[in-house]
Amino acid sequence: MKSNERSGWTVKFTHTATKLLDKPDPPVTSRILDYLRRLETDLDPASVAKPLKGSRSMLSRLRVGDYREICKLDGESFTVLVLCLAHRKKIYRMSF
Repeated sequence: MKSNERSGWTVKFTHTATKLLDKPDPPVTSRILDYLRRLETDLDPASVAKPLKGSRSMLSRLRVGDYREICKLDGESFTVLVLCLAHRKKIYRMSF
């Protein structure tokens, strides 16, 4: 690995996202956490995240099954900040 390459991204959670992570069933929570761990090692979040539109255009969404994670990607510090997560029916009605 060259000195200027990164091995992965760092995933961080806001307080709200941490509280919401306890809401789904344990198998769903486990699947979400496994996916986010893969972002730190294998995946490039910029290639799998979909940018939001309108007033939330600075944010992106990640998809894990029927759940969505709203996050902010920082390409300079290689950080994914998870702001909110919920079922796809509810996520876009939430304020974050």
